Amino acid sequence: MSYAKYAFTPTCQNFALNRLVFYFAFACAPILTHFLYKYKMGKAIRNNGNTPIFTALHLHKAGTPTMGGVLIWGTLIILSPHFIF
Repeated sequence: MSYAKYAFTPTCQNFALNRLVFYFAFACAPILTHFLYKYKMGKAIRNNGNTPIFTALHLHKAGTPTMGGVLIWGTLIILSPHFIF
């Protein structure tokens, strides 16, 4: 039984693209994180006085980069044209 006929089905292409995006994003994450820390593109915690408990609980998150979606969507957009025949 030959599995070659299944190699280019949309399901296999989708699975291959998902794996490739994951590995590419995993490899690029340290570079993006370094860039985000360097240019201080982290989470800002508002302290307007209306929610002192919320502010106190979230102060440890200040400065944490929150642009992980950019990494995933960016790699997907970059790598998707290679899978369209």
